[in-house]
Amino acid sequence: MATQKIIWTVLPKGFTRDGEPIVSLVPSFRLTPQTANEQVLEAFPDLLDWPAQLHRTRFALRVGGQSFDLKPLSDADSDTWQRVFPKDLPVAGY
Repeated sequence: MATQKIIWTVLPKGFTRDGEPIVSLVPSFRLTPQTANEQVLEAFPDLLDWPAQLHRTRFALRVGGQSFDLKPLSDADSDTWQRVFPKDLPVAGY
């Protein structure tokens, strides 16, 4: 069975007027096909419609003793994602 891991990198940008952090989140996907037929994106269902996954996900950032709920500034577009990353896209193991 194909395995996937996501490593999130937080890039600080500054603070809002209310003192909340502004950050960019950068996902790094670690995709590992186990068999020859898993060497396509379709073997990783979470990535077939990544924007939909993001829409259902909530993020929080903990800095010291404070926690901040992160709010997206824009939404990713599922149609664009699926045109750029079709289900038959080849995947080489990480």
